[in-house]
Amino acid sequence: MPNTEKPASQKRKPLSKLVLVVAACIVVVAVVFCVFYISKPSEKPAAAVCGKDVVAKYNAAFEVINYEESKQALSALASDVSKKSGVDQDATCQYIVFMDSYEQGSVSGMEQSLSRLKNLKKNDHSASEDLYNVTTLEALSGYLKDVKDGIPNVENGENKDGVGYVEQQFYVG
Repeated sequence: MPNTEKPASQKRKPLSKLVLVVAACIVVVAVVFCVFYISKPSEKPAAAVCGKDVVAKYNAAFEVINYEESKQALSALASDVSKKSGVDQDATCQYIVFMDSYEQGSVSGMEQSLSRLKNLKKNDHSASEDLYNVTTLEALSGYLKDVKDGIPNVENGENKDGVGYVEQQFYVG
């Protein structure tokens, strides 16, 4: 009677095909991961209008020891920034305008800038991380709420205690 048993090399073919298919799947998953997660940044800074020069002026405004001088420098910068073309589409510019509105206690200015920042965030645009006190949209919403609630001691756009609202550095997380 002839031997009907298959040689050992033929028995292993289904197992080696399975290993080859699993390895191919792993490679495909790795390539997809690289394309969609590693090569694509999560946030794109939109700094076409307010670049490094404006960021440097903003940071310098917070280095001034005298609060009134600091507030005036920020206000002057925000005024200059507001006159630029394309400011509505630049998250860094909007952040600067928001912070000036915050220092002035201007609820309407804060609401307008925060709304623009939220719309920009939907398109993955964020303010430059080089800004002195850059923070999250949630924190900015908290600042707006504080000003609406009269915290800290804001009446008629004046900060009665002579201390800036934002005195610590934050990081966008």
